[in-house]
Amino acid sequence: MKWILAILLVVSTVESAEAQSKKFGFRWPVRVVEGKKYDLNPLFSHWQTATNAVTNSPWMAVVGNVVGYNGGWIVEGNITAANGVQTHQKVLIRNPPAFEKDRLDAAWAKTKAISDSDTHYNGRVTPENGKQQEEFSKILAEIPNSNTTNGIIYRADFFALSTGKLVNGMPEFDFGLISQ
Repeated sequence: MKWILAILLVVSTVESAEAQSKKFGFRWPVRVVEGKKYDLNPLFSHWQTATNAVTNSPWMAVVGNVVGYNGGWIVEGNITAANGVQTHQKVLIRNPPAFEKDRLDAAWAKTKAISDSDTHYNGRVTPENGKQQEEFSKILAEIPNSNTTNGIIYRADFFALSTGKLVNGMPEFDFGLISQ
């Protein structure tokens, strides 16, 4: 368990949440929502350089933690429009990138199980847990995450389309399907 804590400390000090957001937010530039294809490259360019204003885009940056499920993910965090207006709220995300969260959750469970089973090594890195540590570090670098008292959890950090609807009092967004 000691080596997991060492990894978490290193990862959390190496990259701030803001730096991670700039790194992760601009993935998957082409999406399909309700049969319509969207090219988010102009929006991504605007966010990265603050040029070519895109002030009326229904696509917004969603950064926060998954706090529940209701026909999609309930995410609590910061929602930022292209014009810079930001709110902190709970939102419903339809068609979320569950494959990414599942990958992080599986890696965390496997890493924790190996760490718990290696108690007879008194926290020393063995070839087995050293390889697992390396794999988990790679996944942490690829997938947005938060370090909590309960371990590593997935952190939503992506753009989603505002549908303009409310579901149980929460604004509804659609991540869409990733396309080429």
